[in-house]
Amino acid sequence: MRDRSSNVEVNLIAGQQGAGFAGGSFVLPLRLGRLLLEVYFGLLSAALFVIGVKFLRSETAWTFADWLINYEGGFVRRGLLGEIALQLTRLTGINSVLFVMAAGFSLYLALFYCVWKLLDESSWQPWVIAGVVSPATLAFPVLVPGSGYHKEILYLTGLGLLLLFLKKGVRPAVLSVFLAVVSAVAILSHEPVAAYGPYLLAALLIAYRPQTALKCAVLPAVVAVLAMAAVLMHPGDRVTADRICSSLNDASLCTGAIGYLGVSKSSARAEVLDAVRQYHYYRNYSILGLLAAAPLFAGMVAMWERARRSLLILGGCSVGSIVLSTQLFLYGTDWGRWIYLHILSLFLLLLFIDGRCRGRDEGAEPRFVIPWYVLPYMLCWSMPGYTDKGLFGYLDLLTRALRHI
Repeated sequence: MRDRSSNVEVNLIAGQQGAGFAGGSFVLPLRLGRLLLEVYFGLLSAALFVIGVKFLRSETAWTFADWLINYEGGFVRRGLLGEIALQLTRLTGINSVLFVMAAGFSLYLALFYCVWKLLDESSWQPWVIAGVVSPATLAFPVLVPGSGYHKEILYLTGLGLLLLFLKKGVRPAVLSVFLAVVSAVAILSHEPVAAYGPYLLAALLIAYRPQTALKCAVLPAVVAVLAMAAVLMHPGDRVTADRICSSLNDASLCTGAIGYLGVSKSSARAEVLDAVRQYHYYRNYSILGLLAAAPLFAGMVAMWERARRSLLILGGCSVGSIVLSTQLFLYGTDWGRWIYLHILSLFLLLLFIDGRCRGRDEGAEPRFVIPWYVLPYMLCWSMPGYTDKGLFGYLDLLTRALRHI
């Protein structure tokens, strides 16, 4: 008991007067800790900008081209944003790929802003720090080759903004319209994100009484169902892909995501089975998925006594989302991306719950505590989006940078 009291006292002194080391953890003044995270967010933003510029010159067929699928060959899945970009290009004469890069980068900045505002009211416990710097959350599109600038950023930014609006007390009727717009735009632009809709419902159920939350969810749910019906009835084919390519006047864009519109489900399934065997998906993603989920489990344990209802809601909705996303794993090789969406959605919602818990703890002064294990956890691994590219996180990133130089 004496040693434990002594450790607590050392932590408190370190947290109030300056940086220190106690109990295997670095304990920093909150202002210094926030500054370090500001630098981290700035580096991630700069890296995403560089990646966006790189994608303008190469790898465009599998990244930006997916944003450029349009309705020139008739209504087709994933065509909404591409049609908007095409019309803007015709109106201004600016290359549509530049519009896509600007839109994607702006959405990442908006997501980072949402996370930062959620952190403002967080407890700053070790699980929060580990979750922020985890290779499977904010850093995922930077660390994993080819995983940045995909259209799931529409859904993630929508979830982040929803949580901010809930914090600010925006009226349920306004949030219902907002979610309807997010659902329509996200699903008509990238239908796989429909599987993550339960996380949006979880946010409403955590913030409101069940009756209010369900009323708020009715309009978005109807819009989502109608959008998914339209998408499923218009999957696209080779002819559609050719017409889209003709409208873009750039043959290099046709070999990736646009050309994939004509691929059958049986072919997609065969690709998944081949990747599972060749790159050991079951082994790799089981291990990496557990590593990615570690801060989430720690957060749930830390908040269980104070936020049991919210955590049960989150658990139930996450199970629903996992069941819905099963189809993505069956027909898409990007298993890391699908897991990343679950991990980051859960982390955002846990930050929201954490802020609500801290708001009820009057007089509780947060401390910025970094356990010794956070640094190796941050640096030595990452979760590939597909195949096994980017398995060693920042070490792989450094190797690629040195090779490029």
